[in-house]
Amino acid sequence: MKTIILLEFAFLSILLSNANAQWTNTILYPDGASATSVKFIDELNGFAAGGYAVFRTTDKGETWISCPIQTQIILNSLSVVSTQNFWVCGNSGAIYKTTDGGDSWIDQSVNISGDLNSIFFIDVNLGFAVSTHGAILKTTNGGNTWDSQTFTANFHDIFFINAQIGWAVSNGIWKTVDGGENWVNTLTIYNNLTSIYFLDENIGFFAGSWVSGTGGGIFKTSDGGSTLNTIYNCVGKLNSINFINYNVGWAVGPYNQILKTTNAGADWESQAPDILATTTEHTSVYFTNENNGYVGPVMFQTNDGGNTWRKQSVQTPTFNGTFALDQNTCWVVGGTKIFKTADAGETWSFTTPEQFPFNSTPSFYGIYFINSSTGWVCGGSGYIFKTTNSGVNWVLQSSFEHRLLRSIFFTDQNNGWACGTDISFNDALLKTTNGGETWIDNDMGTTDDFQSVHFINSNLGWLASDLRLYETTNGGNDWTANAANITSTKSIHFKDENIGWAAGLKMYKTTDAGVNWFEITRPSAYGVTGIYFYNELMGWAGGFEGLFYTNDGGATWSKQDEARVESISFTDQNHGWAVGSMDGFYGYNTKAILRTTNGGATSVDEDKDLFPSNYFLSQNYPNPFNPSTTIKYSVPKIINNQSSIINIKVYDVLGNEIATLVNEQKSSGNYEVSWDASDYSSGIYFCSLKSGNYSSVTKMLLLK
Repeated sequence: MKTIILLEFAFLSILLSNANAQWTNTILYPDGASATSVKFIDELNGFAAGGYAVFRTTDKGETWISCPIQTQIILNSLSVVSTQNFWVCGNSGAIYKTTDGGDSWIDQSVNISGDLNSIFFIDVNLGFAVSTHGAILKTTNGGNTWDSQTFTANFHDIFFINAQIGWAVSNGIWKTVDGGENWVNTLTIYNNLTSIYFLDENIGFFAGSWVSGTGGGIFKTSDGGSTLNTIYNCVGKLNSINFINYNVGWAVGPYNQILKTTNAGADWESQAPDILATTTEHTSVYFTNENNGYVGPVMFQTNDGGNTWRKQSVQTPTFNGTFALDQNTCWVVGGTKIFKTADAGETWSFTTPEQFPFNSTPSFYGIYFINSSTGWVCGGSGYIFKTTNSGVNWVLQSSFEHRLLRSIFFTDQNNGWACGTDISFNDALLKTTNGGETWIDNDMGTTDDFQSVHFINSNLGWLASDLRLYETTNGGNDWTANAANITSTKSIHFKDENIGWAAGLKMYKTTDAGVNWFEITRPSAYGVTGIYFYNELMGWAGGFEGLFYTNDGGATWSKQDEARVESISFTDQNHGWAVGSMDGFYGYNTKAILRTTNGGATSVDEDKDLFPSNYFLSQNYPNPFNPSTTIKYSVPKIINNQSSIINIKVYDVLGNEIATLVNEQKSSGNYEVSWDASDYSSGIYFCSLKSGNYSSVTKMLLLK
């Protein structure tokens, strides 16, 4: 089993879009490739950086995986010394280091003027970087500290042939022969050199542009950079050059230019891919041998020396489901990975089960744990995996081909259900009574696409689908379509046998175990994909337009975050997790895991939402009603956080007490209670709330 531990980010807990919001990201995966710099350590293992993202491949570029780097700074260059150790640099002095192949990062940024255009490491200790404002940086301890020298230059690239001899380029050539202790401007010319590649101490190639703006060129030196010969002229500056031996090399630039030489630069031929527009600008090129090479920022790969090119794809994990065990422990699934944190998101580990089929691309969607040790995940191709040791190992329990399982739920160690759809767009429903050792096919023969399964106890359960709701009262042996005309539901959640919510394109609530459902305010015009309610009043809903909070059971909503949310899980009214994606300054559709420790309240509305300042009895809703209605009320924070005795009673028009709804101590918070008036005739009734010296009455109208 391949398990990779993500070490602590030095720059973790970046706040998201709202400066006061109390949802923080604990892990981010930028989506989309912008490979301004590409390097390989061998034929299989390579890395690319650009924009706000870093990518890696372990299969010769067949697939590129997004690395979870968190930065708001454009990245320009990378340097690789092994499959585990490499550095990236970028604007505003940004330098980031990884020692585990890109799974975690250490911020080694320096306080300098200008942007870092290029970085080059000789080994894990000795490295150099150059900036737009003339700085040449050097480290001898792997980037922990950097020494700087400043020159009158705008440096674009740096290259070393060994630990002593190196070059940096701008509108000239700077050279060191003593490991960067001293630099000499060996040549000043009237063109901007942008890229360097040396084959030995004497023979090297440079790419760049003419200062006059009339075009670009390729230049060669045979004396270590003391003199240059122009060996090729072209339209537009060339951005990158790379050689694999003394004869064979490539250079790339704007106007879809990919140039190749097979005779040490004497001649150059175009290898531009026909599928790209002539305005395409290539910024990086790297070949591992005469056949296999790569260009960016739009990632293209060749395996025949550049005669043909094909576009590469970048994969990022899509976070689909989450399950919070406690304030510190949370599980997340998406793509082929299962993620876990045991320290409130400070560090994450992830794994792909050994029995997962690497020749296919199903994704995990659902996850459920019954205790800290035992849990299940489900996903595409009908896969269900189980762990009994807190995720150390995951064992394949089922593989129902041509099925996609979206949700899984267990009521105890033995009884569980998983649901989804099949390749023919029919329903898929599985049941186990022995902890998943065997799964029984309980398909109903409908065309429902089941989205969510939720059980209140071992007997009472619900299924949400794109067509209707289903309920069971006998542990899933039989399912009945609910009479309510509720369609396109993505998520369903019950707090007890009576009170529940269903969400999708619209939102509904029931207070009588699903006998009746009434539509409530939806927080987003685009619908809801994930919901979670802590009690009758406090809940969260997420979807395409953001993450929302309600303190009145769904009557009203306030936005807490801009992230597009797929799944939400809370352990109490304060500690929760949400997974999905976000836009913003990252420039990509960035996959994110979010965490809150105060219910997501902002510093402005925290007390208002969670700790009311006064008693309050709201008007019942609906009103008029038949036969049941909901009454909201608030209890303020009092001295020493003591509880208040709350009495809520119902009276008829003659003043006779006919029902007691609440008569108990309540701590500060927002609540709601339902009254079923099935046994009473139409008419006017009064609801009274009393606590100490406080008293309030509202009028209710029952119409049958």
